[in-house]
Amino acid sequence: MKKNDFTTINNYKRITLPSLIVILIVGAILFFILYHFNYNIVVTDLAAYLTGSIAIVTLVNFSKSIDKVNEFHEKTLKVNKDQYSFNVVAEIHKDYIKDSFRAFRNMDAKLSLSNLPVKDLLNHFKNNPNDEGNMLQVLNYFST
Repeated sequence: MKKNDFTTINNYKRITLPSLIVILIVGAILFFILYHFNYNIVVTDLAAYLTGSIAIVTLVNFSKSIDKVNEFHEKTLKVNKDQYSFNVVAEIHKDYIKDSFRAFRNMDAKLSLSNLPVKDLLNHFKNNPNDEGNMLQVLNYFST
């Protein structure tokens, strides 16, 4: 991901002026054609055209800005997920996590946790509170 991806949202330029110029030119051509065919053009028609044109430009700009903001947030979310994954992987190399995993593997080898009923596991934890702490540490590691 490039650094410019995050500055794009700040450098986003609205298309108001070019759009307005195009709309005014199209409007002038339209009114010229209508005038040429002797269509009665009054000030209210001109005001309605300008109001509608400004509303359309506003909606187009709003739509484009929402797209830009969504794109920016998707990129930010991806960076945050990548950072979180890196932090989780980096955490596993700390000594207290390694010790907890080692104790959990030993407990699994001794008790065969996948086939152990919950009552027996709770009784084991009453007799061995360190094993409970190690298991909680491993489960908390994976829940964060």
